[in-house]
Amino acid sequence: MRHSTAPRRLIAVATLTALLGGVIGASAPALARNPVANGWGDLTPRIAGPGISSFGASRPRGMVDPRNLPHTQGSALRPTKPVLSRPTASASGPKSVKPAGVPVAPDPLEVTLTTNPPVGQPGVDGFFFGSGPNTLNEPPDPWVAAGPDHVIQTVNLSMQILDRSGNLIQAVDLADFFLLPPNYGHSDPRVIFDSLHQRWLMTEVSWVCDPDGGGAGFVDYLVSSTADPTDPWRLDFFGFLNELPDYPAPGTSTANVAFASNRFAMDTAMGNDCVGGPGVLFAGVNVTFAD
Repeated sequence: MRHSTAPRRLIAVATLTALLGGVIGASAPALARNPVANGWGDLTPRIAGPGISSFGASRPRGMVDPRNLPHTQGSALRPTKPVLSRPTASASGPKSVKPAGVPVAPDPLEVTLTTNPPVGQPGVDGFFFGSGPNTLNEPPDPWVAAGPDHVIQTVNLSMQILDRSGNLIQAVDLADFFLLPPNYGHSDPRVIFDSLHQRWLMTEVSWVCDPDGGGAGFVDYLVSSTADPTDPWRLDFFGFLNELPDYPAPGTSTANVAFASNRFAMDTAMGNDCVGGPGVLFAGVNVTFAD
């Protein structure tokens, strides 16, 4: 394992072999995160050392079967994340970097008209405000991904699995899907379908605040065991002490998975609201790569 300097780190994660391999092992609910009553006491061994931006390796939390999750359980009483301000982007934009020896894609071609019939098809109803099981949040934060036979939608803290005809198969609260304890806040679900490896990959940010000051943020991620999202998923997480990895999003290549997030220092003086105080400061961008 090797780590480059912050904010970019590289870590080899054996637990993601499920994304590249075949069948994931049997269910292991005992591996799920199960903090003590205040939600804080078991976090220390999960994080690599003290201080801001301490980064813990990926840890397993067990298996989740979406077919066994309740359809209507909500998490309206969970902590909520305020709108976090981010620095304004440079007017010149990012520089394009093409490393030597790495092939680049050819220039795009202009669209040309053909005599083929249009491919557009009638749409289907998706999530809407109040459609549940936990969509009563502002602002709406939608995401969608399509696989060979299924479509997954997320809005705020809810997920729907549909077939390609738009028929609803499963609707669950994401707090249940990610096996979160009641005092954990969570937000920003993202899901993609990795067509090369035929796996679904879903991420979100969760966090917990210590009443005595401090906190921890997590990039939680689920990897499906097959191309069918109704089959069990493997659940893992990365941990950040006194830091919120805001708005995490996944990406894949032939051999790696990347998790990008905006790092915000938690306000350790705010106790139960460590992500809502004036001391929540932007600390940079984190991109974590996993084999």
